[in-house]
Amino acid sequence: MRTGAPGIPAIALVSLHPSGIVREKAVSWIAATPVPELMPFLVLRTTDWARQVSDPARAAFALLLHANPTSLLPASVGMALRLEDRSRSSFARSQLRVALSEAPVRLGAHLLNSPDRPGRLVPLLRDESATVIREATGVLLPAARSLPLDLPCGLLIEGDRPVVRAAGYRLLRRHDRTVWLRAAEILARDDPWPKLAARGAADLRSAYRPR
Repeated sequence: MRTGAPGIPAIALVSLHPSGIVREKAVSWIAATPVPELMPFLVLRTTDWARQVSDPARAAFALLLHANPTSLLPASVGMALRLEDRSRSSFARSQLRVALSEAPVRLGAHLLNSPDRPGRLVPLLRDESATVIREATGVLLPAARSLPLDLPCGLLIEGDRPVVRAAGYRLLRRHDRTVWLRAAEILARDDPWPKLAARGAADLRSAYRPR
């Protein structure tokens, strides 16, 4: 194998090589060529069964996200979510949470312009991190009406944490008045967390207050 790094498409293909030695070399090239197009392949290698590949891939992934989250994190989210059920995938997701909490505004601006933002962000609405849930919700708000209605309803009714139920309510408030007020009624009547119940009740009072 030649010592100079090939082009981006070749590096991506080399990272899928059956030889661990070759995949390890591809990781070193990706680390030296931190472009968005190669981040999904780096995420994939963080789950590699060979430690000689996964260890440097994880180190590179963490360092690159910290150095340039605005450019590299949006390119990494899709692959990290697709690998959710793969063993050893928790590292990449934990790094996403850290990067998101450190640069939420810049990340939100980039994800907002992503053509597949709902597919990337919907799984984050049930993330372990409250910061991730709030940021993902904020980015999805402008597109709330295009989401399947059962998604925010499920968050509101079945969410096991207040932050998840609050995310569902924020999205439902962007729908028409009938949907919003029905959501407010559910929140005011049924939510076990006093602050959320109070929010629903306050919205109902405001909606029905004489003008």
